[in-house]
Amino acid sequence: MAVDNWSERRLAFGTAAADYAAGRPSYPLDAVRWTLPEGARTVLDLAAGTGKLTERLLELGLDVYAVEPAAEMRAALPAAAHVLDGTAEAIPLPDVSVDAVTVGQAYHWFDPPVALA
Repeated sequence: MAVDNWSERRLAFGTAAADYAAGRPSYPLDAVRWTLPEGARTVLDLAAGTGKLTERLLELGLDVYAVEPAAEMRAALPAAAHVLDGTAEAIPLPDVSVDAVTVGQAYHWFDPPVALA
């Protein structure tokens, strides 16, 4: 898929951010803890949406960078997170700056060959 299509589609829920936040379930804290490597302190929550996973990561006492392309979604992210505009294809952090990367139900919005690189 062309990058332009990804750019348009990944912003589709922005206008419904409040409904998205109200209707989307959270994540079990034990499951979130299980996904993290031992000793992780700084985590990137990529495609953070309105922060369902971000909230759980913060509950674990982690330093969280929440990266989200939709401004309406970013506005709903917890203030305790470092909120950044960005995408999986253009992460606004230096390489090797976090201990772990999480993605909660958003991989389908990525352009895989570009994002995985």
